[in-house]
Amino acid sequence: MSSAAHYLDLGYHDVVIIEKEWHEESSGYQNEHTHHVVACRDRSGAIWKVTVNWAFKTMKGTNEPHVEARVAISEAEYAAFLAKHGPVLDNATFHAKRKRASDAKAQLEALKPPCPECNRPMQARLGRGKEYFWGCIGFPKCKGTRTMTATTRKRIGALESARH
Repeated sequence: MSSAAHYLDLGYHDVVIIEKEWHEESSGYQNEHTHHVVACRDRSGAIWKVTVNWAFKTMKGTNEPHVEARVAISEAEYAAFLAKHGPVLDNATFHAKRKRASDAKAQLEALKPPCPECNRPMQARLGRGKEYFWGCIGFPKCKGTRTMTATTRKRIGALESARH
């Protein structure tokens, strides 16, 4: 499913969904297709009515957009779409949540120690005994590990919750 973040990645903001359609392929791969018509602004401030088809490929884990049409509209047309179909997807609440997620991601990255063997970053891993530890991202070539304290694990859990 597409979200405000996807439209920001495409260079649009102040996005208002005018039409939306969704269906899942019957191929057995559970691929999803979403068709949106939105009113939005681009980075230069121009206002557009944009038709976008999103293809979420479940097996690949990709969400691919395809802009089919883009037509310039007036400020009055945008205001009418906003009044009829609002609210704006990328509102202040969305931006605040996105900022918290970005800050949490940066804090998570800062927690990762360097590998004692190769100095590459490490990532949290769950061991056979259900204990968390730090493992090198270069595994299996590099077998570097470090212990993870319960306090660090709790901090990671809190930061991961803040990201979502």
